[in-house]
Amino acid sequence: MPDITIGRVSARDMYDRMQGPGGATLYEAAYKSGKNFSRWLDKEVGVDEKSGLDGFEQLLAVAEITTRSIPEEGIWADSVDKFFEEKNRGLLPEFTARQWRRVSMRPKTRGSDIYMSSDLWAMMTGNVSGAAQVTRDPPLLEPAVPLTELVAVTTGIEKTTTYEAMYLVEPAVTDTRMVRIAETAEIPRSKITTGKAAIKLQKYGRGLEASYEELRRMRIDRLAFHIQRIAVQSEIDKVDAIIDVLINGDGNSNAAASTNISTLDAAATGGALSVLGWITWKVGWNNGAYRLTSVLIRQATAVKVLMLSMGNANYPYTMVAANMGLGGFQPMGNAQRTLDNVQYGVTETVGATMILGLDARQAIERVYEIGGSVQEVARFITRQTEVMTMTEVEGFAKIDVNAARILNLA
Repeated sequence: MPDITIGRVSARDMYDRMQGPGGATLYEAAYKSGKNFSRWLDKEVGVDEKSGLDGFEQLLAVAEITTRSIPEEGIWADSVDKFFEEKNRGLLPEFTARQWRRVSMRPKTRGSDIYMSSDLWAMMTGNVSGAAQVTRDPPLLEPAVPLTELVAVTTGIEKTTTYEAMYLVEPAVTDTRMVRIAETAEIPRSKITTGKAAIKLQKYGRGLEASYEELRRMRIDRLAFHIQRIAVQSEIDKVDAIIDVLINGDGNSNAAASTNISTLDAAATGGALSVLGWITWKVGWNNGAYRLTSVLIRQATAVKVLMLSMGNANYPYTMVAANMGLGGFQPMGNAQRTLDNVQYGVTETVGATMILGLDARQAIERVYEIGGSVQEVARFITRQTEVMTMTEVEGFAKIDVNAARILNLA
């Protein structure tokens, strides 16, 4: 096994290296390595297992900056002007980015999380010391439809705003449904291919404008709250972009298929949603490796879903069969997923008579440019500004055309 060195530079030495323009150089080095600044510091400075402080939090400790108020313990966050001191200016861009990531990279609530913000490392493990509590703050806000609930895979790219997504093309059904492969016959192959149309990344973000006097008087945890609030609006913009990709595709002939409710239940007309139509649509997702994990709907449609009525006083056979000794039904394999709950998100971006369903495990790939904000970081460190800019360069690709489907109630 290769030797692994944790903490190649002391927190004090790293803090000294961040003075002046050198701070911007360190950010650039982190982004070039494919990491954000906090994760890069975890490698260079290390994580202090005794205190639970990660690399960046150790720099805050060296700078004697308290970022969170704990009134019951008599602890109060410093004012923002502590970050504006010349020796500390290199710390503010990453502190801002960490607050932003608490919104945009928050842990998923469905299933296992494929990329959890390690800013929450100590809280998730319960290893939070008094010192760590001063600098670490739990996420406060989230949009109505959290971006992370819709993303299956996150891919980081460097120095480009276009991305050629990869797609898996399965062989024809007649080639794969064979009892056995005859001698000398060719084995069916799945093929990974590049999409014909490249994904164009867009810049998302917000600028926070305030006079130096206003920022100087504000406590740091109050600033963190405002950053998280504007990050929520940026996430709403991204969710709108994802919904467009789910419905219309990403330019590679992969728009979502639409099914009319009347084809599933002839009695469901005039925008009505019936139990028969809903269950038939949900069961239809079990064909293959898919399942319905989430739906995006307008408020009026959400009420229809939540108020679904069986339509009569009789209970379905499956509800009474076991108690009556008649024997019930137990779905096998992937069909058992029909029993799973379905998340719903309320958004006015979808159509008024549309239920946009997706298998969030394999529908959307999120692509972002690593270090897309490095110019803003350098500009802030090298000269005092009254506008803090927080930007991300991102795009979205559809992984599997069958992982997003529309139920049309019109």
